[in-house]
Amino acid sequence: MASGRVPHAVLFSGQQGCGLYTLAVLFAGEVLSVGLPEHAAQVARQNAQKGIHPDLCVVQAEGASISVDQVRAVTSELYTLPNQGSYKVVLICDAQKMTAQAQNALLKALEEPPSHGVFILTADSPQGLLTTVRSRVMDFAIVPPPVDDCVAFFAGDSLPADQLRFISELFEGNIGRTMQYFGVTRQNLAAARFEQTSLRRVKSAKKPAAKTKSPAKKSEDGPRERLQMAMKLLAAVGAQQPAAVAGLIYRCKNRDELRLLLDDVVRLLPFAAKVRYQGAAVPPSLGELSGMGRIAPDRVMTCVQASRRYIERNANLALVQAQLAAALAQCYSGGSK
Repeated sequence: MASGRVPHAVLFSGQQGCGLYTLAVLFAGEVLSVGLPEHAAQVARQNAQKGIHPDLCVVQAEGASISVDQVRAVTSELYTLPNQGSYKVVLICDAQKMTAQAQNALLKALEEPPSHGVFILTADSPQGLLTTVRSRVMDFAIVPPPVDDCVAFFAGDSLPADQLRFISELFEGNIGRTMQYFGVTRQNLAAARFEQTSLRRVKSAKKPAAKTKSPAKKSEDGPRERLQMAMKLLAAVGAQQPAAVAGLIYRCKNRDELRLLLDDVVRLLPFAAKVRYQGAAVPPSLGELSGMGRIAPDRVMTCVQASRRYIERNANLALVQAQLAAALAQCYSGGSK
């Protein structure tokens, strides 16, 4: 960057909550400031963070995926000359959500990019991108900081020390997910404005749909509530309470909610294994989790994998929930195999 040489396509990959979005915006600001005088460069960085830079276009999923129309709209805009500075930037967030058609449309632009065009992609799962797309970007893997650094990040937030250490270890130092669990925010006004502006720009870049559909009902449970529900679910399995297990599973109103619950169950299994096999201590404020030491983590994982396959095949939700509840009831460590 200091030499003025900028790669035409960059991918920041890693877990959600590792700051991929923030890093991508900061990098976009640096690209847009290349070749400008110091004061103008600083303004370019600030405008990028606020989402008002005319040479920055952001693409985010509308619903479950990023459509080919969204990608075509921004790639065609990329071929026009920059309004300011030397570059125009297209930032595609959660690039793994692009449909196959969208990725093929992007591939054409990656193969013959304009000299002033730069693509920045973020993805929590690079494997969701076509091999041909991945081969044409510089991939930077972003990893969470050490757990101690994650704990230190929240030093001034007056959080319960035992819970903070436990949750930080559970999320392997992922600051973003730990923030979500405790409801801690660090978002300033500029970042909030960027979020609102980027969403507006994505919608304006997409062609109007022929038919309008009612928005899907969103889950009322946030990351904290979902993780707590997963904790209660495993505790109920360990306490041999099949009715409680079924009740928690049936709280999921659609496949997406059930998928998220299963993701959190998987996240808890390493801790459950430590409690059972290594006698790991449970935080006093989360004493109900001691029941995790009485489950069979390998059997729980088998149940989760089976349910995920059914979800991917669009199986009937009620049947998937019934199968999962019955299978988890057999995952008590003293139960029959």
